[in-house]
Amino acid sequence: MGYLWRVRLSSFAAGASTASAVGFLLLYKDHLLARAAIARQGGGCQKNF
Repeated sequence: MGYLWRVRLSSFAAGASTASAVGFLLLYKDHLLARAAIARQGGGCQKNF
């Protein structure tokens, strides 16, 4: 019984860490796209000041 519990727990941990990493990468790419779009629209904040 203990072996099955360890296998299930490690499988859950691996799935959770994979999902977390994929989510982080998607958010990071979205952040980069948003920053590039804002930079194209405004021409950069430092040029305006």
